[in-house]
Amino acid sequence: MITNDIFLSSLTYLYGSTAIIAGAGYLPQIIKLIRTKDKSLSNSITTWMIWTFTSTVSFLYAIIILKDPPFILVALANMAGCSIIFILVIYNRYFRFRNE
Repeated sequence: MITNDIFLSSLTYLYGSTAIIAGAGYLPQIIKLIRTKDKSLSNSITTWMIWTFTSTVSFLYAIIILKDPPFILVALANMAGCSIIFILVIYNRYFRFRNE
């Protein structure tokens, strides 16, 4: 069916584009953590650690098991965003502002 093919193609394209949206969604938090003047105590290390772990597992699953390029891109964007924020929170708390 032409309609079904168009729908599936559109859905595949839209899903792939969520990698860009997900990546852009992390930017405000990343910028805030870079510009902060404090230890980032309002950010939970445990939460970002869990999200980094689960997004890393999803990324590995996408690469090794699914081998689906759109899913790999979305999983990569989420893993990168979570990892960067997790690292920045740790950096701000234990290195950058350790003496405050």
